[in-house]
Amino acid sequence: MRAGRGRSLRPGRRRTGHADRGGSARGPRRLGPAGGVPLPGPGDPGPGVIERIVVVGASTAGLATAESVRDAGFRGEVVLLGAEQWDPYRRPALSKQILLGTWKPDQARLVEASTLRALGIDFRPGHRAVRIDRRSRTVQTDHHAIGTDIVRYDAVVIATGASARRPSWAPYSAEANRPAPAVHVLRTLDDALRIAGQLVRRRRVTVVGTGVLGSEIASAATARGARVSLVGRSAGLSLGAAGLRFSDRLRALHAARDVEVRTGAEVVAVRPTDGPRYDVRFADGTRLGSDVVIAAAGAEPAVAWLADSGLLTDGSLLADSHGRVADRVFAVGDASSWLDPATGTHRACGHQLTAMEQGRSVGRLLAAGQLSPYPIPFFWSEIHGARVQASGRLDIADSVELLAGDHDSDQALFGFRAGDHACGLVAWNMPKPFRNHQAALLAELSAAGSAAHLLETS
Repeated sequence: MRAGRGRSLRPGRRRTGHADRGGSARGPRRLGPAGGVPLPGPGDPGPGVIERIVVVGASTAGLATAESVRDAGFRGEVVLLGAEQWDPYRRPALSKQILLGTWKPDQARLVEASTLRALGIDFRPGHRAVRIDRRSRTVQTDHHAIGTDIVRYDAVVIATGASARRPSWAPYSAEANRPAPAVHVLRTLDDALRIAGQLVRRRRVTVVGTGVLGSEIASAATARGARVSLVGRSAGLSLGAAGLRFSDRLRALHAARDVEVRTGAEVVAVRPTDGPRYDVRFADGTRLGSDVVIAAAGAEPAVAWLADSGLLTDGSLLADSHGRVADRVFAVGDASSWLDPATGTHRACGHQLTAMEQGRSVGRLLAAGQLSPYPIPFFWSEIHGARVQASGRLDIADSVELLAGDHDSDQALFGFRAGDHACGLVAWNMPKPFRNHQAALLAELSAAGSAAHLLETS
């Protein structure tokens, strides 16, 4: 991204500066029994001196990790490997401001490369990780210009995020392992820019996928003047971990903007035609003409490059509640699932703010031996002008109650409960009440003994 002001993920603290300039208080850390700060329990990175931390992935979680390591005083080397050529950027902006055309790429940037260099972070864009060798403690990368590179680490943090799920019905290009022009997906800034160029007035757009991302894309396309159909095989419209509980509210939002919603409609093929550019075909034999087709069928952790590493469990990268996967190997963000101490199950990250907290937690652990509380899930969305905020463990709730507002209005706050205990919140256009109730929710979820209560009642 060209020069301009980027906004870091770091909280309001004085920058430590480049390690060689004396801007940080701590040198290389010796971990475990050999010295330094002892790390109790499963969060212990393992014994030995850590002089170089390599973060694989320069999105939200990876950037937060690298910055947190420096904030916590680590003076060793920090290498941040990014698969894309862009500076780190805000992924939530892709389905909102970028698709709407209200932001240029620079405005989505989180931090400039020059700022990372000033912090003593060796940022390497365009370096796609292809293999990790735990025996030699190296990461192999591929770069379009320089080819293969080998990066040594003392501790590695895997933050490679997720890739868009490939629908079985979408035609794909074998060369780039991505959808052919007939079907778009949205995961990267380049994806968003391609789609934004297609969202012009009076074009017919079909969005396949009835989750949050599908609704956000439909919202942006409608605002650009397109005629939108939102389709999917699910019985209703989903709001993340809240499931189908708010399907009727989402339907009403789309209906008010003349978005055609088809649920229980399974797409089986997309074919070019002579009239509209593409013919979307459904399992029941019906068809839908469309100029643009966008698949929003979810995402998969980008961990295929770890296939022979011994780090995957049934294809998944599982970490403990502090992000540790194995000796000297950590993972944050969408690439991994962390052990939730309240439920005893591994939970995918799924949202930017949770990914940031995970990155900060691992950064503090590696640099200072500081264990952090398990991050409480949080996400927000904006659909046709309605702001939705959600926090907590919504998926374990057995009841939902109205806390403020009205069931029939566009303003409402809902409390989620597991037995007698609060476990989550969802707000529709009520940011202040949400913040007020969220403080109490976080206190309850973080209170001693809350894990046992939730396990008993979920």
